[in-house]
Amino acid sequence: MADPFKEKEKSLEETATWAVAVVCFVLIVISLFIERLIHKIGTWLKQKHKGSLYEALEKVKAELLLLGFISLLLTVAQTPISKICIPKSAASSMRPCSPTKKFSHQRLQRMPKGEVPFVSAYGIHQLHIFIFVLAVVHVIYCIVTYALGKSKISKWKQWEDDTKTVVYKFSNDQDWFRLAKDTSFRRRHLSSWSNTNVTLWTVCFFRQFFGSVTEVDYKTLRLGFIAV
Repeated sequence: MADPFKEKEKSLEETATWAVAVVCFVLIVISLFIERLIHKIGTWLKQKHKGSLYEALEKVKAELLLLGFISLLLTVAQTPISKICIPKSAASSMRPCSPTKKFSHQRLQRMPKGEVPFVSAYGIHQLHIFIFVLAVVHVIYCIVTYALGKSKISKWKQWEDDTKTVVYKFSNDQDWFRLAKDTSFRRRHLSSWSNTNVTLWTVCFFRQFFGSVTEVDYKTLRLGFIAV
């Protein structure tokens, strides 16, 4: 019994038109859904007067467009790239992994003796997958970064509400920020670890995960901005 996976793959001309139509329809629906979703998010950001987030959204759209254009170029140039010949010695250098598959005998017959394709068609196909994964990870990274930033900034509203109380206004006048050198704000940012760049960068790197902006920082800087 013949192995169905070893049969010659059908070309587009040999594929049923209804199957091609279904694939195109699904791709168009997904594209329209994503486009409308991004448009709705952009409209909502404009209504909420979040100009910076809207600009970030436009930046993500531009990067996704660029990745799609790169993928299109790879699709068009797949055959010409796979026909470029290079010596086996050059192809065997700087490889991340040892080879697990050999080129087919039919493919090697098209190459001069001792040479192999610059990048095989299968390698370009895997590169397409890598670009797609890269785009998805980039979008997820942006969403997670926004969510974490939003959750951290939400604490600032509570601190801002505290500054409207009578107790705070009585104990913190406008000249208080001038004495910041003698407060916990100075002890937090101007300690021994801030004397060298190595320790300063190390502390700042880990501090971004654990209280990068504390209540003392917020209220001290707030008074400074008001005074200026």
